[in-house]
Amino acid sequence: MPRKPRIYLKTNFFHVINQGVNREYIFNNDINKKQYIKLLFDNKDKYDIDIISFAIMDNHFHLLIYAEKIEELSQYMKKVNGVYALMYNKTNNRVGPVFRERFKSQPIYDERYLFQCILYIHRNPIKAGITSNLDEYEFASTTQYSLKKVTKILNKNIIIMEENEKQDFLEVEKEMTEEEVKNIINKIIVQTKKDMHITSIDKKDKKVTIKLVDEIRKNTGITMERIAKYLGISKSMVYRCIKLAEKNEGINKKS
Repeated sequence: MPRKPRIYLKTNFFHVINQGVNREYIFNNDINKKQYIKLLFDNKDKYDIDIISFAIMDNHFHLLIYAEKIEELSQYMKKVNGVYALMYNKTNNRVGPVFRERFKSQPIYDERYLFQCILYIHRNPIKAGITSNLDEYEFASTTQYSLKKVTKILNKNIIIMEENEKQDFLEVEKEMTEEEVKNIINKIIVQTKKDMHITSIDKKDKKVTIKLVDEIRKNTGITMERIAKYLGISKSMVYRCIKLAEKNEGINKKS
């Protein structure tokens, strides 16, 4: 079954995610992580890409990227992942795919979510239990922000953050009001109803709930507890929906 082309509304910001095939630890040592980061930065100018933030974990990565054109983002990720896969297979005397699938990319449409995404990416190493100190994790862009060594997020003046104006990113989440969280989820609810051609959300409908939970999980960095709270369902239900969504996605890829 041929892959459908990626279609996006007008935006140049993308949260890019991918992981090892069968959740394999494809970045299981410092050398692998450094190789992948080098590939990211060695190739970005060829495709007119800006890397806003990144975190390379043991079996997956998160990137926040600015791309002039979505086609260039696709070519860029194909190049980086393709070269890394060749290097990884050669080093480990293996054959076959290295990454689980074609990379996922979530478009970002507003400034607030842009900052949330930076926070989410930078906190990933702590969430995974790899480190307890963000400033000491060298395989993420965290130190560039927390140590305030960078005066711009992007090279093209898309977002300029001078030293005397720079916010402490670790405080942004605390400043979020309950109303802002609700607004983000409400937008996803509206889009989910459009996608599923329904007029209201029935949480007793398993397909609707799975779709809604999956979209919230993919498009925000909030926890299962917060998803459960705002949807009025149990945390165990959120967990089951996530697992079923992952299972359905795997089935669709094989078909």
